[in-house]
Order: sequence, then structure tokens, then C-alpha cells
Amino acid sequence: MKKEIDPTINQNGVGVPYFDVDFCGGFDMMLNDQTAVPTGYINFPQYNRADSWANISGHSMEPLISHGDIIALRKIENWQTFILYGEIYGIMTEEYRTVKRIRKSDNPDNLLLEPINKNYDSTEIPKAVITGVWQVLGCAKRLF
Repeated sequence: MKKEIDPTINQNGVGVPYFDVDFCGGFDMMLNDQTAVPTGYINFPQYNRADSWANISGHSMEPLISHGDIIALRKIENWQTFILYGEIYGIMTEEYRTVKRIRKSDNPDNLLLEPINKNYDSTEIPKAVITGVWQVLGCAKRLF
């Protein structure tokens, strides 16, 4: 039987960098801090193919991703060419960082961002305003 390896948190560069920045479950405006120095590293073998870890704030992705969780993110360089509809991504613009399920828009120049929590509305945004896209590989409860 394969033993599960518990995640570890360290300052010595083992694992994936954790940045103390928020991806918002909603669309609250936030200062788009481009933090270059990680707060620490998270060594969680099943998510070590991620590029970074970040915080999630807000409730629009509940119950799948909860306020206070941390999310494992993998940068998608060629998202303009190909993106998997129905998957969950972190989307960054000049003013927002949000996490949503991506759906195809009727307008080929837009993406439809859909929350999991049905108490929140979907939002359509122009692809032209998107400055970065990250696939959300998973999430973990913040225990530190």
C-alpha cells in the first residue's frame, strides 16, 4: 500500500513557492501586487508540478474551494490558443485576480467566468484584458 506523504512547509526552496497574495473568489478590486519573493515553499508531492501556491478569498467557488484555502497554480502560457472549457483557472487582469470555471462565450473574443456557488453570477470578460491564466491544480486547507 502506497503511503501518502504529508505536505511540508519550508524556507529552503524545497517544493513549490508559496506567495502570500490573494486570488479572489469574486471580483473585488485588489491591488495587483506582483510579489516576486515567495513567503515560503510547500512540498506537497501530488502538487509539485505547480508553479506556485496562493491564497483564495471569497465564497463564489464554494463548496469546491473555500475562503481561506490555498490553491496550487500552474501557469498556462498559450491560453489564447487553447484552453480547456469547464476547468477551473486563476485569471488575472490589470485590476483583478479571480478564480472561476471557464466556459465558452458566444462571442469568440470573450470568456465566460462561472462561479461554483450558484448565489453568484457568471461574468463575461474580453480576452484582451487578461494578463495571465493559471490552471488550478488543487487546493488545501490552510493549516499554517
